Amino acid sequence: RFKETEPALWAAVSGLARALRGREAEAFHATCIAKQLRLAEARQARRIDANAPEGDLAGAATRRVWAAYAACLLSENFDGHPYWMAMNKPQLVEGHLAPSSEFEYMGMMAGDVVAMYECIERSVAPELLGENFDLGAFLQARLCILTRVFHLDGDSCMVPMSDLFNHSAEPGVEWSWDDERREMVLRATHAHEAGQELFISYGRRSNTLLFRTYGFTLPPKDEQGWTLMLIGSSRPSDLFAEYLPAAFQRHMLHLEVPVVQSSLVDALNACKDFGLDPEEFLRKVCRRARARYEADPALEAPIGALQRARADAPSSAAWWEYIHPEVGEDASDGWLEHCVRVKMSEYLCLVAHEEILDALDGAAREDECLAFAAPARRVLTQGLRVLRGNARFSLTTVDASTPDAREA
Repeated sequence: RFKETEPALWAAVSGLARALRGREAEAFHATCIAKQLRLAEARQARRIDANAPEGDLAGAATRRVWAAYAACLLSENFDGHPYWMAMNKPQLVEGHLAPSSEFEYMGMMAGDVVAMYECIERSVAPELLGENFDLGAFLQARLCILTRVFHLDGDSCMVPMSDLFNHSAEPGVEWSWDDERREMVLRATHAHEAGQELFISYGRRSNTLLFRTYGFTLPPKDEQGWTLMLIGSSRPSDLFAEYLPAAFQRHMLHLEVPVVQSSLVDALNACKDFGLDPEEFLRKVCRRARARYEADPALEAPIGALQRARADAPSSAAWWEYIHPEVGEDASDGWLEHCVRVKMSEYLCLVAHEEILDALDGAAREDECLAFAAPARRVLTQGLRVLRGNARFSLTTVDASTPDAREA
């Protein structure tokens, strides 16, 4: 839509393809949203007539929709979003999230916002950018897009009103895109009481991925995955150098349950191709990372609670049931609580992968391993056996929770 209403701006931004490294559409979208935010700000300050025609949007109905939508976006408070925190309080973010590599990821993404803004501000004529185009508006726009965008058949778009729904692990509304009618369709999956909130799902995501994208976490009992990504300083460079070929030295190792990510499969195959033991590599990586989490004072109580939970039920991960409610259940006012949830998601992911190796070696029974990780354990156990037989391990899908996930 913006390409039709802002052709001159699109021409200017698309001309920066090399500088933007092929991300000109993303930069253009953020720039247009930033312009709309400043227009909404001007309307609120009565510097412009809210009903006056605007050159960048054609049609009264479209103008009214975007005026209301931009006002809604302007009211969003992202002060607690990880990108904003990484940009404004980097030492606090590192202190609360370490040993997780998420603080490095957030810092990289905050730097990416700044670099993209500077490229646009430096290269595009001011009259195309509009009044008061600055980093604050651009960051607000990028965060609005990040937290509200829908991904549709390889494309992405913002859908006013549809993106106001909050996320739930048990949503009452399903959404789909009608390509023929070019419409977003939302359908309730069950009856709702008057005044009851309607929820959609943002996808089966771990607290790590929810936090880095949307800036919130779920109570751990509702979490739908555990994720650990080894990037930056968290990547054990000596182990990568010892077990992986040169092309994999900066490989982002993505561990997750109950799904299995291609990043891990690629690293295991590369290790085998390098003539070394992929199981030994994975165990060393997990063991070293796990030690860093167990040395974190912020996780002493949650990890102790996990141990008590497993003493009662070895396959249970319900650490939140054995700790005071503020840590496990209520993150309403707590950046720190979000950070604990993220780090426990990563820690459980490491424990789960070590147990996969233990189960493969016969050192742990199935009923002694974390039940939540069973789908990934089944798939990776089969895959590692394939590697033991000097074949390559591949997946038809990375979603180990579906019947179609199988080794080939």
